[in-house]
Amino acid sequence: MFRFCPQCRKPITLKGSKLFECPCGFHFYINPAPCALALLTNNRNQLLFVVRGRDPRKGYLDLPGGFLEQGESAEQGIVRELKEELGVALKKIRYIASYPDRYLYNSINYHVISSAFFGELSDSEARKMKAADDVSAIEWHSVKKVPVGRFAFPSMKKIVYDFRKDRPVSRWDKGSS
Repeated sequence: MFRFCPQCRKPITLKGSKLFECPCGFHFYINPAPCALALLTNNRNQLLFVVRGRDPRKGYLDLPGGFLEQGESAEQGIVRELKEELGVALKKIRYIASYPDRYLYNSINYHVISSAFFGELSDSEARKMKAADDVSAIEWHSVKKVPVGRFAFPSMKKIVYDFRKDRPVSRWDKGSS
């Protein structure tokens, strides 16, 4: 990432896995980039996936979401991303868990930490959705049978597995035994 100190311009060294250090006293820590993603379901027990329209992993399945902007909370970020990518304005989302991953882009392997949220879409909300921004298409898959081989990123397997194992009770589950 750095070869020379941005302060004194002397060569800089990587100490360990996340600290760049220079004799002039400059320190730079490589921390994960925060992201937010959503697991969205419908009343047919299906999970929403988006097809990535850009690299990295163009054409692969992803969960809707993306990188947080400066000063934005994870909750604000997922609401913004869902509006940008799908044109949907979800009012109720629930935090599930966070997941580390790697994001290889332009030959740089970024560490990311994704905050996962759960939300439900009514039929009318789902019909209004349109792929936009960096999403080329929308696909629904049964919660019980997801195409793992088409996932864009390694953490998605764990996210979907955890979701299926500890799935929040949805409004569609109420009244069913």
